Amino acid sequence: MFFVSDIDEHWCPCLKFNIANTSDPKITRAAKEIVRSINNRTSINRILQKSCVRLSLKSVLSAVKFEPNEKVQTFSSTNQDGDRGVNFGDRTPDNKHFQITIQTSPGDGRFEATVTVEDNDSIIVNPNISRTNTYGSQPKCIVRKYPYARKFCLCKT
Repeated sequence: MFFVSDIDEHWCPCLKFNIANTSDPKITRAAKEIVRSINNRTSINRILQKSCVRLSLKSVLSAVKFEPNEKVQTFSSTNQDGDRGVNFGDRTPDNKHFQITIQTSPGDGRFEATVTVEDNDSIIVNPNISRTNTYGSQPKCIVRKYPYARKFCLCKT
Protein backbone atom coordinates (compact mmCIF):
# COMPACT_ATOMS: atom_id res chain seq x y z
CA MET A 1 0.00 0.00 0.00
CA PHE A 2 1.15 3.54 -0.77
CA PHE A 3 1.05 6.31 1.82
CA VAL A 4 1.70 9.99 1.19
CA SER A 5 3.93 10.11 4.27
CA ASP A 6 6.35 7.74 2.47
CA ILE A 7 7.25 10.50 -0.01
CA ASP A 8 10.20 12.71 0.91
CA GLU A 9 9.28 16.37 1.16
CA HIS A 10 11.47 17.47 -1.72
CA TRP A 11 9.34 15.41 -4.17
CA CYS A 12 6.02 17.06 -3.22
CA PRO A 13 4.51 19.05 -6.13
CA CYS A 14 2.69 21.43 -3.78
CA LEU A 15 5.86 23.14 -2.57
CA LYS A 16 7.38 26.44 -3.57
CA PHE A 17 11.15 26.66 -3.76
CA ASN A 18 13.24 29.75 -3.05
CA ILE A 19 17.01 30.06 -3.31
CA ALA A 20 18.57 30.51 0.12
CA ASN A 21 21.81 32.28 1.02
CA THR A 22 24.53 29.62 1.33
CA SER A 23 26.46 31.77 3.81
CA ASP A 24 23.50 32.06 6.21
CA PRO A 25 24.64 30.66 9.60
CA LYS A 26 21.55 28.42 9.71
CA ILE A 27 22.51 26.87 6.36
CA THR A 28 26.13 26.41 7.49
CA ARG A 29 24.99 24.67 10.68
CA ALA A 30 22.67 22.44 8.66
CA ALA A 31 25.49 21.60 6.21
CA LYS A 32 27.73 20.60 9.12
CA GLU A 33 24.94 18.37 10.42
CA ILE A 34 24.78 16.67 7.01
CA VAL A 35 28.51 15.93 7.24
CA ARG A 36 28.06 14.69 10.81
CA SER A 37 25.30 12.37 9.59
CA ILE A 38 27.55 11.04 6.82
CA ASN A 39 30.42 10.48 9.26
CA ASN A 40 28.05 8.65 11.62
CA ARG A 41 27.33 6.17 8.84
CA THR A 42 31.01 5.38 8.43
CA SER A 43 31.46 5.04 12.19
CA ILE A 44 28.86 2.38 12.97
CA ASN A 45 31.47 -0.33 13.44
CA ARG A 46 35.21 -0.74 13.94
CA ILE A 47 35.97 -1.83 10.37
CA LEU A 48 34.29 1.22 8.82
CA GLN A 49 35.94 3.50 11.40
CA LYS A 50 39.38 2.12 10.55
CA SER A 51 38.76 2.10 6.79
CA CYS A 52 37.00 5.39 6.02
CA VAL A 53 38.29 8.94 6.39
CA ARG A 54 36.23 11.34 8.50
CA LEU A 55 34.90 13.97 6.12
CA SER A 56 34.65 17.69 6.75
CA LEU A 57 32.60 20.41 5.08
CA LYS A 58 34.51 21.98 2.20
CA SER A 59 31.71 24.20 0.90
CA VAL A 60 27.98 24.71 0.61
CA LEU A 61 27.25 24.59 -3.11
CA SER A 62 23.56 25.46 -3.02
CA ALA A 63 20.63 25.81 -0.67
CA VAL A 64 16.95 25.96 -1.47
CA LYS A 65 14.22 26.70 1.05
CA PHE A 66 10.92 24.99 0.39
CA GLU A 67 7.54 25.42 1.96
CA PRO A 68 3.95 24.54 1.13
CA ASN A 69 2.27 26.98 -1.21
CA GLU A 70 -0.27 29.48 0.15
CA LYS A 71 -3.34 27.33 -0.60
CA VAL A 72 -1.89 24.27 1.12
CA GLN A 73 -0.96 26.32 4.20
CA THR A 74 -4.39 27.92 4.48
CA PHE A 75 -6.59 24.96 3.47
CA SER A 76 -9.35 24.33 6.00
CA SER A 77 -11.95 22.00 4.50
CA THR A 78 -14.14 21.14 1.54
CA ASN A 79 -17.89 21.05 1.37
CA GLN A 80 -18.51 17.57 -0.04
CA ASP A 81 -22.29 17.66 0.49
CA GLY A 82 -23.03 21.01 -1.07
CA ASP A 83 -21.29 23.05 -3.70
CA ARG A 84 -17.96 21.28 -3.23
CA GLY A 85 -16.46 24.61 -2.28
CA VAL A 86 -13.06 24.86 -0.68
CA ASN A 87 -12.67 26.71 2.59
CA PHE A 88 -9.47 28.46 3.60
CA GLY A 89 -8.42 29.67 7.02
CA ASP A 90 -5.37 30.89 8.84
CA ARG A 91 -1.95 29.87 7.67
CA THR A 92 -0.62 26.79 9.49
CA PRO A 93 2.81 27.03 11.07
CA ASP A 94 5.58 25.30 9.19
CA ASN A 95 9.13 24.37 10.09
CA LYS A 96 11.84 25.57 7.79
CA HIS A 97 12.84 22.96 5.24
CA PHE A 98 15.94 23.17 3.05
CA GLN A 99 17.50 21.12 0.31
CA ILE A 100 21.25 21.63 0.63
CA THR A 101 24.07 20.52 -1.66
CA ILE A 102 27.52 20.31 -0.10
CA GLN A 103 31.04 19.35 -1.05
CA THR A 104 33.21 17.45 1.42
CA SER A 105 36.91 17.14 1.96
CA PRO A 106 38.97 15.14 1.35
CA GLY A 107 37.78 13.47 -1.83
CA ASP A 108 35.45 16.23 -3.08
CA GLY A 109 32.29 14.21 -2.54
CA ARG A 110 29.10 16.10 -3.38
CA PHE A 111 25.99 15.32 -1.40
CA GLU A 112 22.43 16.57 -1.42
CA ALA A 113 20.20 16.31 1.63
CA THR A 114 16.93 17.65 2.93
CA VAL A 115 17.03 19.17 6.40
CA THR A 116 14.44 20.62 8.74
CA VAL A 117 15.27 23.46 11.11
CA GLU A 118 12.86 23.21 14.02
CA ASP A 119 11.46 26.15 15.99
CA ASN A 120 14.00 25.45 18.75
CA ASP A 121 16.80 25.64 16.11
CA SER A 122 17.52 21.91 16.26
CA ILE A 123 18.35 20.43 12.87
CA ILE A 124 16.98 17.15 11.55
CA VAL A 125 18.73 15.61 8.55
CA ASN A 126 16.60 13.39 6.33
CA PRO A 127 18.49 10.05 6.25
CA ASN A 128 18.03 9.77 2.47
CA ILE A 129 21.23 11.61 1.53
CA SER A 130 22.20 11.48 -2.15
CA ARG A 131 25.71 11.40 -3.57
CA THR A 132 25.54 13.58 -6.69
CA ASN A 133 28.97 12.88 -8.16
CA THR A 134 30.70 9.58 -8.81
CA TYR A 135 32.75 8.00 -6.08
CA GLY A 136 34.73 5.76 -8.43
CA SER A 137 37.28 3.71 -6.50
CA GLN A 138 37.14 5.86 -3.34
CA PRO A 139 35.36 3.11 -1.30
CA LYS A 140 37.38 0.16 -2.67
CA CYS A 141 38.40 -0.96 0.84
CA ILE A 142 34.80 -1.61 1.96
CA VAL A 143 32.91 -2.14 -1.30
CA ARG A 144 32.28 -5.87 -0.85
CA LYS A 145 31.73 -6.06 2.88
CA TYR A 146 29.74 -2.82 3.34
CA PRO A 147 28.22 -1.91 -0.06
CA TYR A 148 25.62 0.36 1.57
CA ALA A 149 28.43 2.67 2.77
CA ARG A 150 30.06 3.09 -0.65
CA LYS A 151 28.73 6.58 -1.36
CA PHE A 152 29.97 7.85 2.01
CA CYS A 153 33.40 6.20 2.35
CA LEU A 154 36.74 7.49 1.17
CA CYS A 155 39.31 4.85 2.06
CA LYS A 156 42.23 5.89 4.25
CA THR A 157 44.77 3.89 2.26
